[in-house]
Amino acid sequence: MKNSTSSWLFVAFSSLMFVSVGYMLLDRQGLLWGFALAVGIHSSIYFYSDLRILRLFKGRVLEGQDPWGIIYNTKKLAQRAKIPVPKVYIIKSLSPQAFSVGRNLHVSRIVLTEGVLKHFDEEEIKAIIAYQIATIKNNDTLAFTTSGVLVGLLLSFTSNLDRAYRWLFVIRRKDLGIKSYLFTWLLSPVISVLLKIHVHSKNYFEIDKLAAELLQNPEVLARVIWKLESFKSTMPFKVPISMSHMLMTSAFQPKGWLKHFIIHPPQSKRIKKLVGYFPI
Repeated sequence: MKNSTSSWLFVAFSSLMFVSVGYMLLDRQGLLWGFALAVGIHSSIYFYSDLRILRLFKGRVLEGQDPWGIIYNTKKLAQRAKIPVPKVYIIKSLSPQAFSVGRNLHVSRIVLTEGVLKHFDEEEIKAIIAYQIATIKNNDTLAFTTSGVLVGLLLSFTSNLDRAYRWLFVIRRKDLGIKSYLFTWLLSPVISVLLKIHVHSKNYFEIDKLAAELLQNPEVLARVIWKLESFKSTMPFKVPISMSHMLMTSAFQPKGWLKHFIIHPPQSKRIKKLVGYFPI
């Protein structure tokens, strides 16, 4: 199934969910309210989700001096992939990580943290760019962005319920345990289904494969994946859990209710598919 088709099926499924809930709550009038809510939310997500994410991280466009060769390599790899050249944004974070946002090939952006520029050499940064170009080429940016924003909205709702619950019963928020996050614990498996319908582990394998073909050097891409995973323990990238699937590697450990939203396949499997062995 093409990723663009999967995205529209995701929209249809989630819209049906809104309409069904509206009908159960308010009968025919709820049916109309559910339909209107679905149209409003999905229109907002489709047209503005990428801008919302960029505002969240306050990224700046990379222009002018570029000692890392990012602009040159982005143009070269985009031409090789036969897609329009995306803009590159830099965000202030010392944790190395990268992702891309956008709704189609013509409206896509690559985002790198300052940590990438600090901890990776030019060849490795080129591999990171190749991965993002492959994500855009495969139309995964639409799937990743829309599902991330919708899941974020639903988790925000459960978070507010948890906050009210803790206030009502005078519970301190100590950890990710069920006592502190009762509603999130209960609803996370259901919410994660929406994400898993839309995003699969095979998406990452396909992106890895295309990125390696664009690079013509799978070893360096494997090294980048390994390094990003190692930084997760020492310099974790602070990002909403609803956006973790958008990153090159997951930003979270599978603890508590967070485990439901970790979609990335294990680094060992990704690296083995790229170079045939692990560890590197």
